[in-house]
Amino acid sequence: MLLQATHSVEDAENLVNTLLMLDTFFLGFIMSSIGGIGYEDLLAADVRFATASDASEIKKYFDVPDDSILLISQLYAWRSTYSVALLSSSLILGIGCIIGLNFSDCRENGESFANWMKYFKYIIGLGYCLFILGFIGIYNFFCVGQFIAYPTYCKTTRGTYSIYAPKDTVFDIDTEAMKQGCSVEAMKGFLGGDMVTALNILCPVLIILMVFASVYLTRTKTNNATSDKVVPKVVQHISMNNDVSLHQ
Repeated sequence: MLLQATHSVEDAENLVNTLLMLDTFFLGFIMSSIGGIGYEDLLAADVRFATASDASEIKKYFDVPDDSILLISQLYAWRSTYSVALLSSSLILGIGCIIGLNFSDCRENGESFANWMKYFKYIIGLGYCLFILGFIGIYNFFCVGQFIAYPTYCKTTRGTYSIYAPKDTVFDIDTEAMKQGCSVEAMKGFLGGDMVTALNILCPVLIILMVFASVYLTRTKTNNATSDKVVPKVVQHISMNNDVSLHQ
């Protein structure tokens, strides 16, 4: 039902232009975010995770073998790279579609556009699928970036307007230094796991629901309304024929 819709050249242009805009915006966001964490920060993060008091729990969380250490900097680089790769692939598909559409005679010839749309609607759909996957990847690499850039503490509590923890748990009075720890707890909580998992599920589901809701409301309801308006006319036409036959 969705793929059998009647489209125009303007519909195709809007779909491709929207895809290009989204890809460009989020690619720029990733590129700028990657530069926000420097070499020394990444190196320090590797050391911090390797020497953490809960290093064994961290390795278990990330499925790292016991005789190895987690390279959080490489994980950050990898997640950002595959997100860039997916968004770039989507961008390239969009550029190819819009250039091909403008160099064709689809605008002048309706039959040519119908043939173009018959095949390229799948390519446009693939571009949006790649965008959604790249968008999910943004959350994954952003989550790792938080572990690198921000400290983690034990027994944190989220209030309405603040986040706090017992003083003796997070602050060493003798050395006047903060005591970090409970990295896995933070990863599973609001800094990572739970929120990222929810967003990764919620975003594509909402997009799909909005698309099918729009299709359902505009087609099913419109068809029902049209049929309701046609029935009285048919009945009226039959009654008029009956009246004519009686007079005859």
